[in-house]
Amino acid sequence: MKDAAETILDILENSTEDQFAILDRKLIQSEPKADVSNETIQAVASRAEAPFADDQTIQAIKEVRAKWKHAWDSVLFHSDTQNAKAAWLKHKQGLAGKIAEGKTLDNSDGWSREDWESDFFNKRESSKLAGEKFCKEAIELAKAPVAKFIRFCNQLADEIEGGERALSQEFAVTYQPSNIVHTIRATGNAARIKLPSVAQWGSDPDKFMVFLPLE
Repeated sequence: MKDAAETILDILENSTEDQFAILDRKLIQSEPKADVSNETIQAVASRAEAPFADDQTIQAIKEVRAKWKHAWDSVLFHSDTQNAKAAWLKHKQGLAGKIAEGKTLDNSDGWSREDWESDFFNKRESSKLAGEKFCKEAIELAKAPVAKFIRFCNQLADEIEGGERALSQEFAVTYQPSNIVHTIRATGNAARIKLPSVAQWGSDPDKFMVFLPLE
């Protein structure tokens, strides 16, 4: 029977979108518990001889991350009612300027403040849809690297645990895995937990791929 870690890896590497979305978090919760910071995740990743994704994948992740950030900034801008008000005031000033120049307003839009607020609302919602799309793309790109990272964490923990066991046997001491071993094993799961199972417009790709060299 497969253990929880192997089951998670199988789902990450071979799942359909629906299977991935309903991944039971109890599998992850059955693993050793430890508080794992981003700094610990990055420190463990630095022990690997090569990144957990090839150059082409990393470049694709960087590109989709930039698109997500653009969508995020658009959501923030169009969520601020003061920005809608500023656009309305600028529009009014433009109309007033045309009148001052003796021009007519026959071909000009006479938008009210409510019109501008509605326009900003629609642009905000469209930006959210774009952010969700780019988050989904980032998740797909991250699945294989996350699976590789989990395997590496388990292998590194096994290596360190083997040394600890040998030392315990040498001094005839009952062996108990150290906090370092527990933490390294939990580090892979921490990276998995950060990876959203469902794409959301507000899920920052930077936060679920901290083990990759994206700078």
